[in-house]
Amino acid sequence: MDAEEIAALAAGLGKAMVEGMAANDIAREERTTARKQEQAQERDAQATMKRCYDAMERIRKEEADEDQRMVQPAVEEVEAYCDAVKSEVLKGLKHDVRMPSTINYLERYNALVGMQDRKEVLRLIDLTIDAAEKIVQSAAVVDAPAALGDAAFNYAQRVARLNGILVGKPADDASQAPQGFATSQGGADGAGTAEAAEQAFLAALGDMSPLEAEVLRMQRDSNARAQKVSAKIAEASNAAKSAAAQMRRARAARVEGEAFHVGDIAAFTGKASAEMQHDQAQLLELVELVRTSFKTFSQVVRDNGLFAAFSEEGSYGSCSGYVFDDWWNDDLEDEYIGLKPGEGKYGDIATDVCEDKGGDSLERTIERMRTFNKQRYWGMLDDDFSQHVNAFWYGFKKLMQNTNTLFKVDLQAFNAYLDAVRDQAKSAAVSFCSRMDHSQVSEFCNEIKKREKKTSEAD
Repeated sequence: MDAEEIAALAAGLGKAMVEGMAANDIAREERTTARKQEQAQERDAQATMKRCYDAMERIRKEEADEDQRMVQPAVEEVEAYCDAVKSEVLKGLKHDVRMPSTINYLERYNALVGMQDRKEVLRLIDLTIDAAEKIVQSAAVVDAPAALGDAAFNYAQRVARLNGILVGKPADDASQAPQGFATSQGGADGAGTAEAAEQAFLAALGDMSPLEAEVLRMQRDSNARAQKVSAKIAEASNAAKSAAAQMRRARAARVEGEAFHVGDIAAFTGKASAEMQHDQAQLLELVELVRTSFKTFSQVVRDNGLFAAFSEEGSYGSCSGYVFDDWWNDDLEDEYIGLKPGEGKYGDIATDVCEDKGGDSLERTIERMRTFNKQRYWGMLDDDFSQHVNAFWYGFKKLMQNTNTLFKVDLQAFNAYLDAVRDQAKSAAVSFCSRMDHSQVSEFCNEIKKREKKTSEAD
């Protein structure tokens, strides 16, 4: 091969190399472009699917919330019924001789302060002391466990009166449930609306591949692509809501005529106790000491008028505060028609007698009252009758406090039982009413109101 041939061959190889390199660059650019297009398509598809998924989840939540809103009135009505029954049962307990009694002495004191008839004031004070004495004397008949057991049984029986409430006709005629969705009265009837909406949503979207292909063809026109997807999502949303409404109508039709049942209510087996905290004999002694003091106090009032019946307000706060501890824990109405303890003008009974730290014990109170009762009242000539007034109100207050705390009742198990029965009734209402429509739930609530009224009138 001569020099010319070698030069020609070299030129040809060089040209081939240049052309090959150019072809490789073109191929590389094409691959890069294709990869970018694929990535863009993937991002677009992901964005589209996210919109679809968000719309589907929004519909699911809306339908689940609607089911909750529909059931809530029935749950609240059942709870109100149980609370009303509890109030009636506790009222009965308050008047049960087997339960410890208490005296709302602060309400009575507030009422006495506002009275103008000295004879009536003295009469009511005397009756209050009588009431305390009767409570102390009847301590032997206290049997809180038996009373609470009977009250728990009574409560369960009254709650069970909710049984048998029949479901009325739905507002709309029954329609068939969405195709392919369960229609048995188990499972699906109670909680199938959101699932029905989801299935209809996905069915309305159809095969996603054509949708993605359509989206890809519309890449150059983003507004048109967004409008297309939005229209499809709106169509799917409408289909989902329609399916949910159809499911509700089908459920409501199937539940018509069924009877509500709270379920078998377990008997109360909890432990209840009423522990005596004070010595009965000592408390009866305090009653007599207060009666003795009351005789002197009565004479002071007769001689000096009602302005002498109560200690000066300036003494408030100088001594230990009062204790008002009732076993029913404010669940019952007060027996006296007046203000609640601590909410009146006077939150305590005024007295200049300063008690020991933590309040005087029963023994200390008796000791002091013996000393006070030895002090003589000199009648109209006595220029310091306030000591007798203070002594009486001190003894009166301590008698009331010790009488109210004669027994310590443990109601924890009893209250827990009432709450458990109420929660059982509410849970049964949720399960039962979740298959109804609004009109059926409303009718169910009205029937509960009627039964609550009948129960109250019957008892």
